Amino acid sequence: MGLDIGSTAVKLVELSQTSSAGVQVENYALEALPPGAVVEKKIANLQAVGEAIRKAVTHSGTRVKHAATAVSGSVVITKVIAMAATLSDTEMEAQIRLESDQCIPYPLEKVNLDFDVLGPSASGSHLADVLLAASRRENLDDRVAALELGGLTATVIDVEAYTMESASRLLLGAGDEQRTLAVADLGATTVTLHVLHAGHSVYTWEQRFGSLRAHRRSSAVLSPGPH
Repeated sequence: MGLDIGSTAVKLVELSQTSSAGVQVENYALEALPPGAVVEKKIANLQAVGEAIRKAVTHSGTRVKHAATAVSGSVVITKVIAMAATLSDTEMEAQIRLESDQCIPYPLEKVNLDFDVLGPSASGSHLADVLLAASRRENLDDRVAALELGGLTATVIDVEAYTMESASRLLLGAGDEQRTLAVADLGATTVTLHVLHAGHSVYTWEQRFGSLRAHRRSSAVLSPGPH
């Protein structure tokens, strides 16, 4: 189950994998938030957001209690680091913590860190590119607490741009792996354009203006063809 905490509403969607249809929607709900509950993608009224999540869970009819949500890329520091490909995950984590002082301007005890191995590095065959992501704990703790107030457990907290990458792969059929997609997210207060090639984000553009009608949100997928 995915949960999007927006500026004017909470959106919930439960997906399932089927052998015939691929991915299908099992449950969906949208619950409006009071003004000022979320400001510039940060939770300002924890109780109000938690209550909206609780109502969304109830109205959707879902029985799932574990959910994935995301934080804005503006509160996350990311960096790609080339590391020895032979390192284990434990060794990579230890080395990343040693090097993170150079790229994270906060004390490590106040930061949540995670990393993902992207694959072989162009810097050398013995190296692997590793994506480092870091955010202040308060940015994640607020979302974890809001979900708990709504009766859910936050299993995954991703970065919005990377969730778009994951979602775009669902739009790519066999033979379309190298396709270029432009995804326009028209929110109530923000418009975001994501350009993805072969399932990876290559460009993101965001502007602080929204659609004409608050509480309504839609997305469009544009296909520019081979690129």
